[in-house]
Order: sequence, then C-alpha cells, then structure tokens
Amino acid sequence: PYERNQHWLTFFARIADAIVREINPSSVLDAGCAMGFLVEALRQRGVQAFGVDISEYAIAQAPEEIKPYCWVGDLAAEPLPRRYDLVVCIETLEHLRAEQLPSALQNLCAAADDILFSSTPDDYSEATHFSVQPPELWASLFAAQGFWHDVEFDTAFLTPWAMRFRKTGDPAPRAVIPLERTLWRLRRENTALRGLANGVREDASPAEPSAAEAPQAAVTEERGPLWSLLQEALDAANASAQGQAQRHELIALAAENSSLRRELARASTQLNELLYVQRFQEARLSYKLTRGVIKSADALLPEGSRRRAVYRQASQAARTLRGRPLTAPATTSVAPADDEAQAPLAVVAARAAARASMSYDEWTRDTTPSRAELALSKQEMARWTYQPTISLITPVYDPPIQALRDAIESVSAQTYLHWELCLADGGSQPAVAALIAQYARRDPRIRTRRLERNLGIAGNTNAAAELATGEFVLLFDHDDTIEPDTLFEMVKALQADPTLDILYCDEDKLTADGARREEPFFKPDWSPELLLSVNYLTHCALRRSLFQEVGGCDPQFDGAQDWDLLLKATERSQRIHHIARPLYHWRKAPASAAGDVAAKPYVFARQRQAVVNHLERGGLAGAQAAYTDDGRLRVTWPVQHERVSIIIPTRD
Repeated sequence: PYERNQHWLTFFARIADAIVREINPSSVLDAGCAMGFLVEALRQRGVQAFGVDISEYAIAQAPEEIKPYCWVGDLAAEPLPRRYDLVVCIETLEHLRAEQLPSALQNLCAAADDILFSSTPDDYSEATHFSVQPPELWASLFAAQGFWHDVEFDTAFLTPWAMRFRKTGDPAPRAVIPLERTLWRLRRENTALRGLANGVREDASPAEPSAAEAPQAAVTEERGPLWSLLQEALDAANASAQGQAQRHELIALAAENSSLRRELARASTQLNELLYVQRFQEARLSYKLTRGVIKSADALLPEGSRRRAVYRQASQAARTLRGRPLTAPATTSVAPADDEAQAPLAVVAARAAARASMSYDEWTRDTTPSRAELALSKQEMARWTYQPTISLITPVYDPPIQALRDAIESVSAQTYLHWELCLADGGSQPAVAALIAQYARRDPRIRTRRLERNLGIAGNTNAAAELATGEFVLLFDHDDTIEPDTLFEMVKALQADPTLDILYCDEDKLTADGARREEPFFKPDWSPELLLSVNYLTHCALRRSLFQEVGGCDPQFDGAQDWDLLLKATERSQRIHHIARPLYHWRKAPASAAGDVAAKPYVFARQRQAVVNHLERGGLAGAQAAYTDDGRLRVTWPVQHERVSIIIPTRD
C-alpha cells in the first residue's frame, strides 16, 4: 500500500536516523525494500545503501536517482551479491512460505554479521502472510545460523517486536527459545503494568472498598506464575554458553517489573485519594430527592402567597431559637430549602465532580437526552418560525449491510422532521441496492440514485448532492450514525442566528460492530489555524448554495475531498457554529480511516495539496505545509524581516 508521500518519507527518515545514530554502518542492504524509501533516506545520510525486492512494480516506482541501487530479486532463490555491514529486513519474511524460509534466512545471514529484523507476530488477516511466527521462533531460526538476539539493543524505533541479530559462535541455539519466550512475556507485562501505573481505573466504585487495592492484588496474584516462569528461563539460560549474560538480562527485567509494581502501588494510592470525587455520585441522588421536596414545597407554598409568608416567618423564628442558620446536612451538596438561588451552582458542582471520574461510556449515558427529553423537544420545535430542510448527502459503495441499515435508521429516528436522505449508490452489490430500495419505498424523504459505476467518494457525494433540495446539506457517510437530536440541535442554533452557513458538532467513533462508542473528539469553536493541520470540521452541515458555489467535491482530492471542500467554503464564509456535544458517530470499519489512518495512505499527499492550494488562494504562497512526526500537517510561515522585537510592558 505504499505511496510516495510525506507520511512515508518521514516514517523511513526517522528509521534511517536511528540506524545511523545507533549502529552507524557504512553499507546497508534493505531486503524487501519496496519503493526504496529506506535506501533513499540512508543515502541522503551518507550510507552506501542498496535494496532488493521481489516486486517489479515496486522497484519501478523508486526515484530515478535510487533505481541504480535497487533491483528485483527473490531472497529465497538467489544469494545476495556481496556482504554488507548491516542487513535490514522489515516485515518481509512473513510473506514467504514455510519451505522458502530456510534458504531466505541462509542468504540473509551470508550477507552480513548484523541483521535488523522485524516480522509481525500476530497479524494473520493479511492474505499473503504465510509465515506469521512468534519472536522466539524467529530467534531460534537465526540462532541455527549462528546469530543471536542482541536483547540489550533497543529496536523500538522500528516496531515493538523488532530484533537485532548478531553473529556469534555459540553452539546452543535452542537455549534461546525459553529466553525469548520469557522476554516477550515480560515485555508485554511491562506494557500492561505501565498502563496501569500511568492510568486510573475507570470502573472503581466507592461502593467497593477494595477497588483501590484491586491492581495490587492482581499483581500479587500474578507474581507466582511469573516468577516460576522466570526461574524456568533462568535455569535454561544457565545451561547455555551465554547463560550468564542471559541471566543478567532476565534479572534486569525482573527488577524493572519490581519497580513498575512499586509505581503501580503509588498509582493505587493516588487512585484512593481521587475516589472522594465519587461521593458526589451518591450526592446526586440526594440532590434529586431534596430537589423534589423543594418543587413540592413550591407547589404547596407559591411565591407571594399567604402560606409562603407564614412559612418564612416560621423559618425565621426557628433560626432565632437555634442561634444559627438552617442548613442542609453536611453529607449533601444541596442548597438550603429556602434559598433555591444557590441550587443551580450546587448541581453544576456535583455533576462536574461526578463526571470527572466517569468513563466515556458512562459519560455518554449521563449526558444523552432521555426519551422524555426528546419528546419535549417537539414542543419547542412547534414554536420555531424557521425550519429549513436539511439534506444528508451520502455516497454509497458496498458498505456492510447492517452498517448501512444502522445509518439509515439513525436518520429516520430524527426528532426534527424536515430532512431528506440523498443516497448515491456507485454500483454496489445487489443486496445493498435492494436495502436502499426497501427504505425508499417506506419513506419518501429517502431519495436515491444508482450510478452506472463507482465515481469514488467525491463523485458519489456530488451525485448525492444533485438529489438534494434542502437549504443545507450534511456530509454523512454510508456506515456512520447520528444521535436522534442531531438535526434538532443544528436547527436550534439557526433559531438564534439564521445567517449561519456552516454548523459542526463534536464526534466520536463506533466500534466496527456498532456496539460501543469510543475515542471522543471534543472540538474547539471555529479555529482557522487548526483547520490547516487537521480537518476537524469533517461531517458538518453547510448551506447548499455555498456547497454549489465552491463547486462541490473535487474528484482530484478523493479521500481528502471534504477537507478541500471545507477549506474553500471557509474562504467564503466565517458564519460558522460549533455544537459542543458528540452527535456524530464515525464507524471504525476495517477499510476506513476512522479505524486506521493508514487504511488510505494515498490521501496524505492530497490533504497536503488541499492545504497548499488554500494558502495560495489566500495569497500565502510562501508558506510551507509538511507532515510532522505525529502525522499532522504543520504550516510554516515565511519570515519577512530580519528581526522580531518582543515588547514587555511591566509595572511594580
């Protein structure tokens, strides 16, 4: 899936920097070099780098200046032409069949005494992964060639499972198997322990006094088999020629685990201190009960009535007799019954404190409107004088049937009734077309069009927009869902300001099966700077006339068409409104960028070009847009003067 773009160039540049810094070889062979990214990066750093790959297509895509140093070859069938200081083999050998591995390993080990190796240990889903193996098996195979895993060398810059093998004369290759198995398990345990030590358990409850001790108990319970396994590995290591070095490695890892356990204990203590916040969850129930009493009292003692006056006189007399004000019990956070003005502040404090310790799943349940609240919204809508139609425009191409069903039904469930769902199907499977036709027959607001062929995301979106008649269009994917009051909240904002042109909301992600919401994206209000780094508006609604004015989605930016569209739209209008609630749910489908941005690697170059074009249209051609290490765009502005003066006014 490689494509020559800033993402991959940055990725391999980082690996090349680490190789030069940590190993400093004079000559390197990249076995399985693909399009030569690593070869190019190493040569830019003064290393004599070469590459071999079985794919003629991949080698043909290498830059012209790199092609003389790369060739098409089969690692399993042909010895390598010379020796090198270092051979790099990244995610390659798992693509060979079992019968090809011995000769490929022999050829690699004959070409260098130092091999930097990585092979995914658990990805069985890839169709060409014929030889997915655990790390200990690879270590055993290399040990059979006289190469041992250098466990003291940190290969994390490559992948979490990468290893460095170096040639040694040790004659006991099998002794490495229990060692590697133990090292792998210890590292996985370390990862889990770090996660526990750095985080706070979300499911801790004040109703369970032992919650704070639970992590420690789990560690104590796990210590027995862990240390038994460690002792087993130590015994095996002692029997080998390298036993002493391996023993030291295992002891160091055991010491690291002990340190992590202490860190976990400190985190547990911190957790115990933070649990006081959850008292407010109990107080919420007390508040609701007390508030109910207050409302009942308001009904029985209306403000301005004679009964209310008598009650106030009695309350004042009671305070005088007691010598102090009448207050709520110290265990609750509600205001005194005769001072309702403070109640809103109390409930805000209680709810904020309670939510501070909630998981996201709990938070969504606490903040999502109930059915009764959704029903009340219909009464509010009856008073609105401005009720525009919103057209949800959806490009469709072979989504999972259940995901498409969920998407359509989430629109059908909207409390705001003036909508239309415009579905442009780019020649999907018959089952998809049948489902769309079924829903269209049920509801005339569902407008459909079946295209002769798939026009891509941009083309299918434009075809859906041609069906739209609403004043606004909302960008809606064929496998996502929205909350029942999403359109209500958007039109509610338009009641306050009918001149708005773009409306967007917070969002989160749905698991592939649609069972759980996670990874919330709480967005800021309108920020043109942020839009230069990430398309945070994404699934928004914009005035249809504005959509048409900018020419809709440009097929040249397929995959990044919405970013390009919104950059153009925001050049023409700053009437933008943010709804601060996750109303849109982006499904993490296997081939979707919601699940993995690398699912569509081709979009990186198009995203950057969209931003560059935006800057040029704004007269900022001197600005440079490039990807940072975390995969986001950063715009660097041109310096126009030699000096910047910083003026700091001070007093006292």
